[in-house]
Amino acid sequence: MTVTFDLHRLMQAHDISAYRLERELEGQLNRNTIYAMTRQSGVKRIDLESLSKIVNVLSALLGRPVQAAKLFTVTPEAHTLRRTAAGTHYTGDRETDEVLDDHPDILERLARRNATSRATATHE
Repeated sequence: MTVTFDLHRLMQAHDISAYRLERELEGQLNRNTIYAMTRQSGVKRIDLESLSKIVNVLSALLGRPVQAAKLFTVTPEAHTLRRTAAGTHYTGDRETDEVLDDHPDILERLARRNATSRATATHE
């Protein structure tokens, strides 16, 4: 999974400039840090204290609470998007994925077996 910090996108959507954010955060965060975080290319790491300060300032600027999650985009890896022949997402484990591909009915067979086991256990 890939996680990207998209402060730039939120700022564009609400017409907030990097300069304005920098002015609002003056003295709270380093100027270079603010500008680096507002670039479209984003950042690789983010300090939780810095994130908290940005969320607080954005909430004040927008006049409503901003959820930190709105500043991130999560993209699943390709293997989690495809499905096995059994109908489940690929796990990334080669052996498990091969079994799920080679035996498309395996999950149905396991469900029937479990149902039979439960029925037998309740009759005893």
